[in-house]
Amino acid sequence: MKKQFGEYYLGLDMGTGSLGWAVTDLNYNLEKLHGKALWGIRLFDTANTAAACRIQRGARRRLERKSWRLKLLQELFAEEISRKDQGFYLRLKESNFWLEDKSTANSQKYSLFNDANYSDKDYYMDYPTIYHLRKALLENKKVFDVRLVYLAIHNILKYRGHFLFAGLKADAIRDFKRVFAEVRQYLRDNVIGLENWDCASLEMVENILKDKNISITTKKNQLEVQFSAQSKQEKAVVGLLAGGTVKLCDLFEDEELKEVEKPSLSFSKDNYDEIQQMLKEQLADRIEAVEKLKALYDWSLLVDILKGKEYISYAKVAVYAEHEQDLKDLKKIVKKYIPKEYKNIFGAQQGKAANYSSYIGMYKINHTKKSVQKKCNQKDICKFLSTKLKDIRSDDANLKIIRDKLALGIFLPKQVDKNNGIIPMQIHLVELEKILENASAYLPFLNNVDEAGNTIKSKIIDIMKFRIPYYVVPLNGPAMSNAKKRCWVVRSSDKIYPWNFEKVVNLEASAENFIRNMTNKCTYLVGEDVLPKNSLLYTEFMVRNEINNLKIDGMS
Repeated sequence: MKKQFGEYYLGLDMGTGSLGWAVTDLNYNLEKLHGKALWGIRLFDTANTAAACRIQRGARRRLERKSWRLKLLQELFAEEISRKDQGFYLRLKESNFWLEDKSTANSQKYSLFNDANYSDKDYYMDYPTIYHLRKALLENKKVFDVRLVYLAIHNILKYRGHFLFAGLKADAIRDFKRVFAEVRQYLRDNVIGLENWDCASLEMVENILKDKNISITTKKNQLEVQFSAQSKQEKAVVGLLAGGTVKLCDLFEDEELKEVEKPSLSFSKDNYDEIQQMLKEQLADRIEAVEKLKALYDWSLLVDILKGKEYISYAKVAVYAEHEQDLKDLKKIVKKYIPKEYKNIFGAQQGKAANYSSYIGMYKINHTKKSVQKKCNQKDICKFLSTKLKDIRSDDANLKIIRDKLALGIFLPKQVDKNNGIIPMQIHLVELEKILENASAYLPFLNNVDEAGNTIKSKIIDIMKFRIPYYVVPLNGPAMSNAKKRCWVVRSSDKIYPWNFEKVVNLEASAENFIRNMTNKCTYLVGEDVLPKNSLLYTEFMVRNEINNLKIDGMS
């Protein structure tokens, strides 16, 4: 434990023989403060905040729910896949094992396909990435192997996107006017001080948010002009949209937020998924305003990712092709003008320095893949390559294109990067529905109907869209034998699935229990619940309490 005046020590008092606490400071020694010499002094580590535990807990919950979704998908496909390949699921499960560590039933070289006429080599020749497979399933109505359909749907459910645009369809999410109107209306209705929040030109705001060629500071200044931002709060909103760092106390005009664990926020620097739970605890209901602004900020990144394509897979395949072409052009330039640097640029990573191997995370030695010590990002590789190419004197058109891309930081784009987290669920959902529509024509089991009238196809879509309401979790409620007092859900004994959730769980009763679980008892009236602070009755009491202190002509 650490205090402003020093650190605590535990030691044995030589005079009395008892254990005692002592405090050390730079200006005082232990003997002066405690009075007597201590024997067996022990320094205790400084206490840490709960931030790291909270992040790990949130990540663990997300992984558990992701695993649950994928397990349900496996159950739906199990019968059909077992007819085709009984070892398919086992190979997937042990795909990250060395060959000698795999079970006897799975002692095979390949992880996905081990057919006599089709192996993993053939699969990756046809579909270099999962997005190539998803694109093929979208475009073609020919008969695909059920395992290919499973792999595509597995990927969509695993990385299904966020739910910040709840209530909007994919077409509406692409429309800046619709997204901006929703955010504007929410801020006007729910955030004090932003009742008249609006911009001069919606088109100008849209262009500023999309522009990747200007800095955060420039973007912030331009947005302040468009929104006529004068107050600290208005400037904080604009700064957050521009990707800058703002203080939460300025954003909500609340001085108490200066003392919280996370006093500032930046959408461009912070990993929002990791700090979301912390912000919810700090801001309570006000977190929704942050999420609305995050949705508007994410829109500008989403437009850049989609690049006008109808489906996300089309955009990702285009990124793959662009990376491939950039790499070919770069190798030609290096071989032509600086051949001595070829090994430094494309060979094994030198220490922890950035090069192409560290950017993609691996390199080859004698046709064997090796992992790098430390990966670098796109910004690092662009800086590294700019340094290598700066001394080349040539009018080569390809060299000019490479230098322009390096200056903008868009050279060698990758399919998987941190911005994938801003893709909303609805964008992936449109693709899933199209794949299922095409696949149901040649996979009849997708149209099988259960007793409740649900098809396999509709169940998969329900898994994709399902979220447990915050006022319901955890689900091990009174109907379960291991229920605990912390559970307030009201449910039947049937097993919960995304497609029967509303039938098994009583949402209204669960919501009531959720509120009552947080309600305290009055300290004056024994056994009575306290009133909400903003209820009409308590507000009236507060007003009358203030009026009682007033005196007119000496009379109260």
